[in-house]
Amino acid sequence: MLIATQGKSVTGTQQYFDQVLTQGDYYLGQEVNGQWRGHGAELLGLGHGTDVTKQQFNDLLQGNHPVTGAKLTQRDRKDRRPGMDLTFSVPKSVSLAWAINGDERITQALRDAVHETMQRDVEPLMQRRVRNGQNANSKQKAATGKLVYADFLHKTSRPVDGTPDPHLHVHAYVINWTEHKGKHYAGEFEEIVRQRPSLQAKFEARLAGKLKKELGYDVKHTRYLQSGRIKAGWEIEGVERKTIEKFSRRTEQVEEHAKENDVSNAAEKAKLGCKTREKKDKGTSVDQLREEWKSRLSPKERDSFRNLGSDGKERADGTDREDAAASVKYALDHHLYRESTVERHQVVATALEHGLSLSPEDVEQTLNSVDVIERSLDDNGTQRHMVTTREVLAAEKRMIDFARDGRGTRKSMADRDYEFTRDWLDEHQKSAVSFVLESRDTVLAVTGGAGTGKSSLMQEAAEAIEKTGKNVFTFAPSTGAVEVLKDKGFERSETVEHLIRNDRLHPQLAGQIIWIDEAGLLDVRSMNAVFDIAKSQNARVVLSGDTRQHSSPRRGEAMRLLESEAGLNAAKVETIQRQRGLYRAAVGMISKGHETVEPGKSGLLAGFDLLDKMGKIKEIGDGDREECLAQTYLESSEKGKSTLVVAPTHAEAKSVTDRIRHSLRDKGKLSRDENFITQLKSLNLTEAEKREVITYADQTGTIVQFHQNAKGGFKKGERYRVAGAVGKEVRVESVDGGQRKTLPLDAASRFEIYSEKELSIAIGDKVRFSLGGTAIDGKMRISNGRLDEVTGFDRAGNLVLKRGTVVDKDFGHLDLGYVVTSHASQGKDRQVALAAMSSESLPAVNAKQFYVTVSRGSEDVTLFVDDKARIRRAIEKTGQQLSATELVRSGETQISQEHSKDQQHDYWRQGQQLVRSFRDRLAHWWNNQSAARDAGDPVGRHRQADVGRSLGDDFGRSLGLGPT
Repeated sequence: MLIATQGKSVTGTQQYFDQVLTQGDYYLGQEVNGQWRGHGAELLGLGHGTDVTKQQFNDLLQGNHPVTGAKLTQRDRKDRRPGMDLTFSVPKSVSLAWAINGDERITQALRDAVHETMQRDVEPLMQRRVRNGQNANSKQKAATGKLVYADFLHKTSRPVDGTPDPHLHVHAYVINWTEHKGKHYAGEFEEIVRQRPSLQAKFEARLAGKLKKELGYDVKHTRYLQSGRIKAGWEIEGVERKTIEKFSRRTEQVEEHAKENDVSNAAEKAKLGCKTREKKDKGTSVDQLREEWKSRLSPKERDSFRNLGSDGKERADGTDREDAAASVKYALDHHLYRESTVERHQVVATALEHGLSLSPEDVEQTLNSVDVIERSLDDNGTQRHMVTTREVLAAEKRMIDFARDGRGTRKSMADRDYEFTRDWLDEHQKSAVSFVLESRDTVLAVTGGAGTGKSSLMQEAAEAIEKTGKNVFTFAPSTGAVEVLKDKGFERSETVEHLIRNDRLHPQLAGQIIWIDEAGLLDVRSMNAVFDIAKSQNARVVLSGDTRQHSSPRRGEAMRLLESEAGLNAAKVETIQRQRGLYRAAVGMISKGHETVEPGKSGLLAGFDLLDKMGKIKEIGDGDREECLAQTYLESSEKGKSTLVVAPTHAEAKSVTDRIRHSLRDKGKLSRDENFITQLKSLNLTEAEKREVITYADQTGTIVQFHQNAKGGFKKGERYRVAGAVGKEVRVESVDGGQRKTLPLDAASRFEIYSEKELSIAIGDKVRFSLGGTAIDGKMRISNGRLDEVTGFDRAGNLVLKRGTVVDKDFGHLDLGYVVTSHASQGKDRQVALAAMSSESLPAVNAKQFYVTVSRGSEDVTLFVDDKARIRRAIEKTGQQLSATELVRSGETQISQEHSKDQQHDYWRQGQQLVRSFRDRLAHWWNNQSAARDAGDPVGRHRQADVGRSLGDDFGRSLGLGPT
């Protein structure tokens, strides 16, 4: 594990040096000597690998030269951070192998792995800030690739009941200094911190490789559940989990204290770690500790340690290359399942976690040799090395081409003199209806912000189309959005996935209209599938949605890509209908995103500031913030207002939910008697993860549910429990006690993996369903995202809901429904919207999340935050994916030398094809235009004019010029 901690003051770091870095081992009088490392050690005259003195360390902390004492930094700020501590820790079984067997080779392997990672991976990321004379706060950075650090090897953890556990770790304290072109500067650590997960993966891969190939220890993958997610790790083969737990008392101590004090979030647990520390015991020698550690082991466990390790095990180079290729493929499949592009260092990190003992250099070399597309993008002086594949690019191109080629090729859907039946529609809505009815495109769109009345104009347009004899088939990406459509009168609405999978439906669409609501949530795979159906049935497609709100969790923001790349003709509806007054003004500003709406301010920031001025953003500290939100929720509910509470993450949602339930119980609105029901939580695995046997290691009891039939006799809706992984197979058994089967890993798209737990529910609780299904009678439908209230339990413990539905206690796919994430809230609106947005959830806060959150209320909104300034900065992140198409257009091409000649030939061949294609299309258009002119056909000439404009736009885009 790699932890990055930035020092907050010089004085505090000096004390840290005295009390932790040089006194880190908690046994008899052993001081820890540090050594200077990095290019900076040589440049500053310290020497590489020489011992650290307290005077040298303190001089550097204060920005002074460690030899001459001269001032190094140009600025002497009192709030200057002195440096950053990178802590490299080994898996517990590695510490135990050192402790029980006294194998000091392990400590050297640890040191070597740290030194290689610092030199090859951390140091090249070191930067300095480049200050702009006109802007003192400029964040422009420049790479220097030079740092100086002191490393300290520690061997034990903090004591528990007076005795420490073995815990090998190295502190690499990086001084806030760097050098560039002969000048000294303060360092910029942002990129090192940002790439911490990748640096950790490289360190652990080097350590595992040394243990396996040099010291002869077998290593194995481990998988464990943490906060509803499978966490990947590794240990030495032969050390059992129960043995490891005997020496993890410090972790258990903090967890137990957290449970007793009802602390669940990571930041608060970190504080508990400080509060529960015991004083160091300097009266015990390491030999005495080793005897105490051995005394905890059973005879069988002692025998297992005697059998660990040997001389290094030889492996054929070809095997490593094959493993590296498989791991790189896995990493690309994994990341490009949810994103169209990914940073190169993330691919390398995932490949290393998958390969376990592969070297980072082998993985980098393998990634260079595979046929991927790479571009280097500049981000304020930092180069982001992005990767995608030709398959991803081809899928985007196929989608774009269908929409582009279908422009101007159809007849209008209705007459131009159409009379509106809903006179109350505003001018924007009426204009959008007219646009749909008069369009000659195969694919067209209606876009508009949250609460602009897109559903109302959809009703008007659909009725007008159906008067011409055409049928409008309506779909939406989620069952929740389908329910909204049904409430609007579109009773035959289905999900997009139903459209894709139901082959019997497709012939009914021949020559008809496919209308997809909330189309901004569609991924590229789904959009291409819809377009394939439209093409085969000669149907037209209307997309209605908003690309400024959340997009699909799958790869590709399809509708946004069509707008930007296919020249998709769209009607825009901007007048907000949902809110009123200043609240509407604020939402309107936020809907403008990064567009400037006031001098020096984007719509996001201007809208945030207006809400703040209205008193709708309340800055309150931890603990009190949740309590204030809970009280506001109760007050709103008591006034009869429908209320929706939104949080950026599931963790924050749980924290707020607990506080709301506590307040409801105090007021007697929630029963104190609780029933326990089964809850299934999706592990949100990618298909690449579900195909790997290692995913199921240590996951006995995890639930597999099929959402499609699969080979081997697996039926839709069936549930199985993971029974174990053996070799290349995963065995599962029916939850109803049926026979064991082998899980069809190659059918990963047909099943989902869940953790199983008990959920405590009381009468009066609000619940939210996370998957569609049926009630216990097999007839009443339960939609995904549905919110309801528990009014009781029947004799069998099944839930009785307010609407009269009875739900099986083992239904599983539900949770408490007081707080939802912004993703789950999209498409929902209530009179009052409340939001919890703490600093802990900052990674999930961005422009899309903020826009969706604040636009949920029709009458009022209040945001409860712990730091206004940090939230205000976080909402400026776009939250958008970078598409493969956009990546190819930007940055410089990074192609391996092995493929450069073939690539140049491909470019030449593609250019020739482009010329031939436009020559043929131009000739075809000219012939049709001439025929329409000669025949005196004004409608035909008008249509061909549209085609001509489309042709010109396409030619401009192909040259990277945009529409011409």
